[in-house]
Amino acid sequence: MTHVDQTKHTHSSSPDPLAHGGWVGAHWPGTLMEATGMEVLEHSATRTVISMPIDGNRQSAGILHGGASAALAETAASFAAQIHARETNPGKQ
Repeated sequence: MTHVDQTKHTHSSSPDPLAHGGWVGAHWPGTLMEATGMEVLEHSATRTVISMPIDGNRQSAGILHGGASAALAETAASFAAQIHARETNPGKQ
């Protein structure tokens, strides 16, 4: 069983994923992540999991908006790429 850290951290501009226990459970004030309700559930070199509620992110037909789906996919990919870059290029930002 994997323990998910539910501690909420508030980050300003560019948070350090290694500080304050990482990005799991972090808040992202003023961002699309906040507006859509995205939450980082897992973030490691081998797995990134971000959730987003469907409620509040629906299109007029009542299903998940395609733009919200794309934003979720792009956000997860960006998180995964960031940690991969750190591991393959240590010391470079």
